[in-house]
Amino acid sequence: MVAAPGVRPAHLLRRVGRLVLRPWRRGWRRTIKDVAWELDQIRVRRRLWRTSAGQRDLLRRELMRDEPRRRAECVFTLTLGSRRIAHRDNQLERFLRSFLAMTERPERAEILVKVDDDDDLEFFLRVKRRYARDVDLRFLVGERGRGYADLHKYQAALLALRNPASRICILLSEDAEFVLPKWDTEFLSRWDKLPHDCFIGADCPFEEAIAILGPY
Repeated sequence: MVAAPGVRPAHLLRRVGRLVLRPWRRGWRRTIKDVAWELDQIRVRRRLWRTSAGQRDLLRRELMRDEPRRRAECVFTLTLGSRRIAHRDNQLERFLRSFLAMTERPERAEILVKVDDDDDLEFFLRVKRRYARDVDLRFLVGERGRGYADLHKYQAALLALRNPASRICILLSEDAEFVLPKWDTEFLSRWDKLPHDCFIGADCPFEEAIAILGPY
């Protein structure tokens, strides 16, 4: 069983105080969204508390049940981590919707997602059932570990599951959004002109990327 989080009076008073002051700091609309998110988190945590270890194991196995499709036309492997509990920026469904809307040939890509075994696995199972028919979407469930500090570990585990036919690996975050129509065709048209088989793209200076990701 997942232990129910204890609620201390002082902690509760601090959270209520922040909510009272928030309209003046963030505005009423954003405050309403904050309150809705807090209530949703309480609802999800209560449901997790009532979920037995056996039920969580069934959810975990169902999430990881599918074998890779091994499409010969697979070119892109997209990897990312996703978390719903205690994470305000979970945009996994927006990510998938934008992918399907902007990708000319979805069958050329596979999407591999790492989720934590203490997270809301029912949510991710719903996402899988909703989108897996349209895209090669697979999940890896594992320990949360140290979060971002263990980013390299789960990325390596995801890449170990990739389709051998894939030639291009793209590491993303769940709040990414595809905005360029037919981005896959455009990407390949530029990729084929490269004089080598290695390309690293980042929205930060190379020195900062090395500091974050570590030398290769």
